[in-house]
Amino acid sequence: MRRRILRALPWKLRFLISLFIAYVPSNFLRITLHRLFNGYRIDHSARIGFGTMLVVDDARIGKAVIRWFNRFEGPFSLTIEDGVHIGPSNRFVCLFDVAGKGNKHPDGRPMRYCHIGKGVAVGEKHLIDTTGGFQVGEKSWIGGCESQFWTHGPRNGPIVIGVNCYVSSAVRFAPGSSIGNHVLVAMGSVVTKNFRDNVMIGGGASKGHVGATGLEMRHVLQDLHRNYFLSLSNDTIVHRDPLYPWASPHFMPISPQFGFLSQSSGGLSGNHVGPK
Repeated sequence: MRRRILRALPWKLRFLISLFIAYVPSNFLRITLHRLFNGYRIDHSARIGFGTMLVVDDARIGKAVIRWFNRFEGPFSLTIEDGVHIGPSNRFVCLFDVAGKGNKHPDGRPMRYCHIGKGVAVGEKHLIDTTGGFQVGEKSWIGGCESQFWTHGPRNGPIVIGVNCYVSSAVRFAPGSSIGNHVLVAMGSVVTKNFRDNVMIGGGASKGHVGATGLEMRHVLQDLHRNYFLSLSNDTIVHRDPLYPWASPHFMPISPQFGFLSQSSGGLSGNHVGPK
């Protein structure tokens, strides 16, 4: 009931309340004030960075880290699960005036939502349009900076990113596009359609390259993400975020079934892309 009353307040007033909370110099106070005045369900162990704006219809945030000067703005429902790490200066926005009634597309699909799964990592300065709906699966990375994810335009449609995916810098997703599980999207790619699991995507109006060898995947990881990975060993990719060198590194197991390294022969083998 309290959330319904708060959502009935004029949007400008809600914006001013959230702007004030964003610059309160204490993480504990920011979370407490959001819970009290905005009715957001935020775990007390979460970290909401200084200058981060939270002005949405509804928010549920678990044990996540959201760095400074992010903006979550617009009439959408926000869900951030445990273990999520969001870097600084990202924008999650939703338009008010789009085709559709309430929170559904004209064809009945849900819209105006953002769901970020467990263990997801988001880089910095990305633009994510949640108007048509946006979802990222568990343990996926939106790496680097300045990618754009658009869910409205001449056609509206949600963007869905599967589990254990890696999206590089300066990528563009068109409305209604999606990728399956264990997918790598190369730097500067334009994704305009749906892709199945275990592919590598690269280039403009991208086409998935299926069946890349372990050697090709190793070169992609070394060349495109040299600053994002600490090392590539026989059984693990060790990831350390260069923006936060004091943070604990993430470990990403490599499965020989998907063509990174063969534990039996000690060499590179396989016909598929992506971790198990």
